[in-house]
Amino acid sequence: MRYLILLFFIFGFPIIGIGSNNALASSKLCNDETLSTKKLVTSVKRSVVIIETSDGGVGSGFVIGQSNNQTYIMTNKHVVDSDKIVYIKWPDGSRNEAVVVASPRNSNSWKRGIFINDLALIRMNGVKGNALPIKNKNEIIGENVITIGNPSFYDFTVTRGIVSGIREQGKLIQTDAAINFGNSGGPLINSSGCVVGVISFKNVENDDLNFAVSSERLLRFLNNSGYGYLQNNLNDDSIYEDNNFKDNKNNLNNEFATPNDYETDSRIQYVKTGTMNFCDNVDVNTLVNNYIANPNWYAFKADDGEDYVNIEGQIYYFEELVDILLQYQIDVRNGVFEVYAFEIDNEPQTQEMIDSLIENMCDDFLNT
Repeated sequence: MRYLILLFFIFGFPIIGIGSNNALASSKLCNDETLSTKKLVTSVKRSVVIIETSDGGVGSGFVIGQSNNQTYIMTNKHVVDSDKIVYIKWPDGSRNEAVVVASPRNSNSWKRGIFINDLALIRMNGVKGNALPIKNKNEIIGENVITIGNPSFYDFTVTRGIVSGIREQGKLIQTDAAINFGNSGGPLINSSGCVVGVISFKNVENDDLNFAVSSERLLRFLNNSGYGYLQNNLNDDSIYEDNNFKDNKNNLNNEFATPNDYETDSRIQYVKTGTMNFCDNVDVNTLVNNYIANPNWYAFKADDGEDYVNIEGQIYYFEELVDILLQYQIDVRNGVFEVYAFEIDNEPQTQEMIDSLIENMCDDFLNT
């Protein structure tokens, strides 16, 4: 892979400068209306940021959502590398500290020349910028696109081109839009204002061979990480379905068992001694004690009459210790139970994440 190079903090040349006209409301983006380059740039500029790392590295990023007075920013894994804390520089010159909250399990594959997982999600306190909508389907070859980033320390430079190809079974977008070192992590945006990719790398022997992680791959990453909800209501096609989850801690008047009841509550004992689909030869209590640190069990009956058992504790998630809540719903009459919800740091996770957790709990026990 000697012909490929990451777009991270060396000098290059911008093509188009960024204007300063009044920005369109973000709700007008990604609705099939074709915008002029001037309107497009002024609409998305405030949502593009510079990422500064501990070793002096500089890359790009963009806002993809806000929740609970926090702003979430997308960039490349190779931009943040092993950093847990980075700094965000905004177009107005202000800076904020931010923490890396998610990256794919095999995100370091970029070191082996594999870039389809070159993604990282960053979170900062406070709300700033506008969330850019991510296109649900890959862009069509030949469509016009722009990118905004920080090539060679020329802050917030804009270049434009077309989608030249779709590679790696839809995982990578090829473009001839000029990109250089420092563009890494910036958005590739179509003429309607949809994010269609995250700039990642280029072929150093051909300036027209530039690549971005596709929007389909990006959405899959957000959903698998439990952050798909950040894109809700940004366009007509919601990418996150949370019908299988509800926050029982907030929505229900729970009466938790007292500490003296924890070990004798029949509902807790029923779950502890039961088994799960991915590992039906090992009881739940053994799996929990092997995988979850400091597990705290409690049972309650909700207002709707259903019985639940919650387990609170900590696990390592992307090499960071996080708080989790694993919730089981019990059908006492029929003598069955199932995982009902899963949260990481109070954020509801998808069904795919639940399945992945249970499978990992089983694999971890069997491999010890």
